Amino acid sequence: MEKEKGNDDGIPDQENSLDFSEHFNQLELLETHGHLIPTGTQSLWVGNSDEDEEQDDKNEEWYRLQEKKMEKDPSRLLLWAAEKNR
Repeated sequence: MEKEKGNDDGIPDQENSLDFSEHFNQLELLETHGHLIPTGTQSLWVGNSDEDEEQDDKNEEWYRLQEKKMEKDPSRLLLWAAEKNR
């Protein structure tokens, strides 16, 4: 015989029980209570997206100037170039 989950005192724990009847129908529940399920919500994130970061107002001349400044430190230049996809 199956042993029911319970507390330390042997009493079944009703709060943690997720037993549904065999006639439970998720589609019916969705049809009757679907209006309570939020869908298509907008994100409240106000930060920049990755696409915005890539489209900085820096022009080609600015990038060349930065590369020129870092010529003496190749490891720093390589890291910077990788971050900027250059």
